[in-house]
Order: sequence, then C-alpha cells, then structure tokens
Amino acid sequence: MIWLHGLGADGHDFEPLVPMLGLPRRRATVVAGQAGSAKTVFAAQFLAEGVRRGEPAVFVSMEEPAEDLRANLSTMGWDIAGWEAARDWQFVDASPVLREDGSAEPYSFAALAKAGLTMMEGR
Repeated sequence: MIWLHGLGADGHDFEPLVPMLGLPRRRATVVAGQAGSAKTVFAAQFLAEGVRRGEPAVFVSMEEPAEDLRANLSTMGWDIAGWEAARDWQFVDASPVLREDGSAEPYSFAALAKAGLTMMEGR
C-alpha cells in the first residue's frame, strides 16, 4: 500500500519516483490517502510510465466514474484515448451505481477481476 499525504500534483510531480518504486509485477497495489492527496494522478502517472515501457495498464476506480477520469487525465498530456484504442490502457469503472433510493449497489469483484484478466490475456 502506498499512502499519499496532501501533496497536490500537476501530472509530472511523481516522474522521478515512479521508476524507483520497484512495485512487484502482476500484483495489485492500493494507493490510499485523503481527498486531494494526488492518488489519482500518482496512479495514472505510474500506469502511463508502464504503457510507455510496453506494459498494459488497468486503472480500477472505485470512486470516480471512468468517463470523468478519462476527461480529467487527458488534460495531463497523456494519450489515454490512443492507449485505449490500442488496448494498452483499460479503465474498470467500479464506481458505485446508485439505486433510486440513493443506496449503492454492491461491488462485483468477480467482474473487476475478469475485466483485468481479459485485458492482460488479450495482449
């Protein structure tokens, strides 16, 4: 788990750090921190660096819809649309689906795992 504390980021703050992290290959890594601590930017930057090095990327979001992430992260100068078209990058949208009464549908972790595995096997 990587914990980030109120760092703020512009999309390039973590570039020197990303290659040095040495995160294990083919393992899930949880990035945790308070709102505004740049978790999304850090995760996207890490994945973008992997794509540049020929690794596939799966971005699982359990809070923000993939459509919003796609729009926001594209402003950082990353060709996410191109990477998606090339099957180098995939969003897995696990953000809550709200029922009419305002309660959230339960997460389907099996669907999340299948989406990630499907992309990895397709390469």
